[in-house]
Amino acid sequence: MSEIKELSQFFMANFGFELNDESATLEYIKLRLKAIVQELLLKDHQRLLDLLYRIDVSESATNQAFSLGIPDKIAERIAEAIIERQLKKLAYRQNLN
Repeated sequence: MSEIKELSQFFMANFGFELNDESATLEYIKLRLKAIVQELLLKDHQRLLDLLYRIDVSESATNQAFSLGIPDKIAERIAEAIIERQLKKLAYRQNLN
C-alpha cells in the first residue's frame, strides 16, 4: 500500500478527512491537517491533546510547538509532528515486512 494511501486512512480515522487523490503531496496533507489542528487548538484543546497522546507524538515535540505561542505556528508545528510520527510508524512497519 502506498504511503499516501496509508496516511489517508490514518487521517480519515483520526481527523475525518480523506485524501482522494494518490498524487496528494505531503505539503498538501500538512495544510489540511494544520487547519484541523488549528480549529481543535481554538475550540477543543483537550481533544487535540488526547489525539496527540494516542498518535504518540512526543511530549518534547508537543511542548516545543506550544512554546511558539502563536496559534498558527503551533498548528503548523503540530501538523508537522503528526506527519513525522506517522511516517516513522510506516517506515518501521515496512522494515518489519
